[in-house]
Amino acid sequence: MIQNSDNLELTWEEQGNYAFPYEGVQLHLHGMAAEQAWVDGTEVNYQGKVLECNRFQQVRFRLFETNQ
Repeated sequence: MIQNSDNLELTWEEQGNYAFPYEGVQLHLHGMAAEQAWVDGTEVNYQGKVLECNRFQQVRFRLFETNQ
């Protein structure tokens, strides 16, 4: 995970040859807000604080400041 003032980047790393047992994943943002998201370089529909997606190599959020 890498964060700077404008972006949060998550990289999925795995080891071994194991089947992924779930249909997808939910990424919940706490303590920050994002206005855009990209999964493996493709912009995706993102609203609220939860991103639902399949397995990925990289997810990037464009952050904006909130008054929380």
